[in-house]
Amino acid sequence: MDIEVAKRLYCELLPSLETKAKEIKDLRKVERRCKAAFKKHMKEHGADTFSVGGKTFSFEKKEKIVVSMDRIEESFSPAEVAKYKDSNKEQVEVFKCSR
Repeated sequence: MDIEVAKRLYCELLPSLETKAKEIKDLRKVERRCKAAFKKHMKEHGADTFSVGGKTFSFEKKEKIVVSMDRIEESFSPAEVAKYKDSNKEQVEVFKCSR
């Protein structure tokens, strides 16, 4: 795509994109409140599943490993932590847009 065409299209799309993003954000807030009500209802009634709108909600137990620098620093010596940091650093390129 030509850069001039891209700039024009971007400027034309921006207002619609911002409007739609706000609409979606507002809808997601309502959705979160609904899901919180479903969860509360299920817990209060001891329900394993709850179906509404063609979707079925359920609870699932998962095991996960939590990794954070605080936990690493608590579990290993300062030398090991420094070695870990040195050997696991990465440079990434970030494409930013600011107002």
